[in-house]
Amino acid sequence: MAERISIASPRHDVATWLSQVVGTVRPYAEVTIVDLAALQPGALAARTESCDVLLLHASFAGDPATAECAGMDWLRRLRPSPDCPVLVAIADDGSELAAVATLKQGAADYLPRAAITPARLDAALREALETAERRAAFARRELPGQSLATDRPLPNVPRYEILREIGRSESSTVYLATAPDGESNVALKVCHETELTAENVDELLSREYRAISAIDDPCVVDIYDYGIHDGREYLAMEYFPRGDLAKRMKQPLSVAASIDYARRIAAALDVVHAAGLIHRDLKPQNVMLRENDDVVLIDFGLSKDLNRTHNSTRTGMLRGSPYFMSPEQAQGLPVDGRSDLYSLGVILYEMLTGVKPFHGQTAMEILQAHVTQMPPPLPAELAGLQPLIDRLLAKRPNDRFDTAREVYEALSARVAAA
Repeated sequence: MAERISIASPRHDVATWLSQVVGTVRPYAEVTIVDLAALQPGALAARTESCDVLLLHASFAGDPATAECAGMDWLRRLRPSPDCPVLVAIADDGSELAAVATLKQGAADYLPRAAITPARLDAALREALETAERRAAFARRELPGQSLATDRPLPNVPRYEILREIGRSESSTVYLATAPDGESNVALKVCHETELTAENVDELLSREYRAISAIDDPCVVDIYDYGIHDGREYLAMEYFPRGDLAKRMKQPLSVAASIDYARRIAAALDVVHAAGLIHRDLKPQNVMLRENDDVVLIDFGLSKDLNRTHNSTRTGMLRGSPYFMSPEQAQGLPVDGRSDLYSLGVILYEMLTGVKPFHGQTAMEILQAHVTQMPPPLPAELAGLQPLIDRLLAKRPNDRFDTAREVYEALSARVAAA
């Protein structure tokens, strides 16, 4: 669900400026400017049906205990409404006394307009949006007959309050949940399996837990908790409100941005490979973006530990995304870090051209294309990158780059030359 942020101000120039700053720090949010006159209690513009967070710009000068303070008057009128969105006060003028009174009146934050910076506004919006998520979850829970997924029962994981489903795969579902401290949100991954056995335990979340725990680096998702409840494994991990690279790729990427993303993914793979791991499921959906645009690798459920002898998935089962799978992985052959580099090449190709290099009517046809077909050449204006793409997407691992570090250096040279 897109973040919905509304801005109300008596001055159009201030509202426009605020919308520009919001658009910079929350590029995927739906930002609207509403008329102050439309903010009557119960009106659509002042309801959670219309927005999650409302930036209310007004004067907070004067005595906040009286109606002479325009900003406080708006808060008194809007906040009691049961479906009022989370309010962030933008003070045209005010004081420390006004800030305290504003927060007591129910505003989630108080920002003097003169002190607003992109970083400060981003932090306030992030906290306000998390508050909105929790409120929405509590509201759904209180409605009789309502559930987060009417066709699927919710898991019971002690100490976590599930807010909504944010992802699903063959083996698990990822939920946005409130952490045990009640102050932050986490991504809670819950396995679909209902019974753990000696045969399946290494195919479930225990593999991912071991892989993530082996790496302490910002380029790999933080893991907070692991456990088993009612026969189902769960992982509590870092939550990324901005989303993944697949979401970012829905908007056009410049050549420079595409190369830079690929460069940083290569740096992350260098860390993963140095830890003795192969990801084996590298795709845009498994590359998350932090608020500062740093890339973070997630979903190590298919990762292979080169230091262990037992790493295969269940006999006869081929796992991973067909569109991003290396030829050797598609054929069930032994893989090493160069398989991840092939997947990175597919991602870079798609970022540069907007399309995937291999297609088919079925998963098997796509896998066969990886093994037998050459990718379409890059457009003429990108011909300078063709040798790099050819080497990343070489059919034989020996014809690719040897290490992720070599890929990083090659892409860094491209960035420097741009």
